[in-house]
Amino acid sequence: MRPFVYLSDLQLLATERASKQIEMIADELVADKILTMSWTVYILECADGSLYTGITTDLTRRIAEHGAGKGEKGARYTSGRGPFRLVHQESHKNRAEASKREASIKAMTRAGKLALISKSGKQR
Repeated sequence: MRPFVYLSDLQLLATERASKQIEMIADELVADKILTMSWTVYILECADGSLYTGITTDLTRRIAEHGAGKGEKGARYTSGRGPFRLVHQESHKNRAEASKREASIKAMTRAGKLALISKSGKQR
């Protein structure tokens, strides 16, 4: 045993303890599904027949935002194009996966999107 402790040793010990506590709390939150967030890719059919694709963690809230119109949190594209009908949705583990899928759907032709909608069971 040393007669004294270096400050750097105390800092390292405190950092290790804090890291372990943070890991334990994070594990508990994941177990309680607080940190795990599912992302949804969705397609809305607008009143004019056009299709809008987006991603969200809360589909109900997001559709309400689209419906709120100008000046709110809805997408610029959907402003004035309501009411909307949800015609397709799919879940993804994280934002990266959802964003990639959103980009691939947006790159599809209208016919491709309609085929996807038809295949998902939500008939147009």
